[in-house]
Amino acid sequence: MKPAQYWRLNKSWSQWLGRRGEVIAVTQMQVGIPSLADQTPTLYALVDFGDMRHEFLVIGQDTLQSGDQVECVLRKLGQPDESGVIPYGIKVQKVQV
Repeated sequence: MKPAQYWRLNKSWSQWLGRRGEVIAVTQMQVGIPSLADQTPTLYALVDFGDMRHEFLVIGQDTLQSGDQVECVLRKLGQPDESGVIPYGIKVQKVQV
């Protein structure tokens, strides 16, 4: 990913950071795209925020199920590319009650 493209993508991060929602569904990818190979298996969660629903990667190997409360956080998504940009993005983590 080129630095300019990365910068354009992260402009929407502020709307997600710290938001909490409820998990609707979770799926696990056993084989993923090459840039996420070091994070396989990869978990994705469909999250309901009340006013909208959105899909996010799940942090590490958190075990999530429908009804769990999650929070959006900023995390590393993979290894640096040839330009040296470390890819970060929004993931969700289970809210500890």
